[in-house]
Amino acid sequence: MGNSILMKISEMDQCLDLLPDDTATRARASRQYNEIAFWCQQQPACVSLTTWEHADEYSWLNNPDWHPASHTRKPLVFEGPAYSKKLQFYGVLNGLQGVLNPTAPIMTAQPLPVSISVGETAKFSVAASGSGLTYQWMGRAYHMRSYSAIPGANSATYTTPPATLGNNFGVYYCVLANGGGIVNSTAVMLQVH
Repeated sequence: MGNSILMKISEMDQCLDLLPDDTATRARASRQYNEIAFWCQQQPACVSLTTWEHADEYSWLNNPDWHPASHTRKPLVFEGPAYSKKLQFYGVLNGLQGVLNPTAPIMTAQPLPVSISVGETAKFSVAASGSGLTYQWMGRAYHMRSYSAIPGANSATYTTPPATLGNNFGVYYCVLANGGGIVNSTAVMLQVH
């Protein structure tokens, strides 16, 4: 390349100061990762791009001696002991594949209400189109106002534990996201008799 300057992005992670670790923040981070990876892929002088293969808990950003406590501690593209792929992972992947700003998920099938007997499990499912989709099922008890993320409910289908009468009229929905945006499914009710 003669006298050209070559560029290597040697450590790509993010410090999302004062932002919550929620789906909206992760989608924003994914878009930023996507733009950088896309730009590097398009430039002949950009010869490599490296992200940390570690999960968030191993990031140097978790060291309070090096980084203020106000900063988000989820800067990388994987998380947890299973190294689950985050939205940021798909932002990088789409960028390297030449896809800039992927379109938001399109919901093609909504969950349906379910009626079961005590001791049975309920199955809720969604279908969607889009690249790099992530799923997070949310739920709330009948008497609660706010929803909570259901741990481990990260696929297009969610199966409840065996139901008790206390689960009657519980409400569930799914959050779908990728680097292009976030879409919520309709909320549906579980009836237990």
